[in-house]
Amino acid sequence: MTFRHRLDKLAAKAPMSASERPTEIFIVGICPETQEAVSAFGMYSRQSFERTSDETEVEFNERINRYGRAKDILPEKSH
Repeated sequence: MTFRHRLDKLAAKAPMSASERPTEIFIVGICPETQEAVSAFGMYSRQSFERTSDETEVEFNERINRYGRAKDILPEKSH
């Protein structure tokens, strides 16, 4: 095994830096009456998002997805 090959194998195993990680956004607040998302939190960015009073759930999801990828819904919607 060449030195270059060994370095490449080690680099492939190295964890991603925080700046390279995709931001996963978790829905953390659900309105009890409408069962719609009202708040979210970015895992690596540590950014919180609040839905405005004039914003639909679709618009809210579009806005937070510009900053990362909506991953999981916590707590789960009860349908």
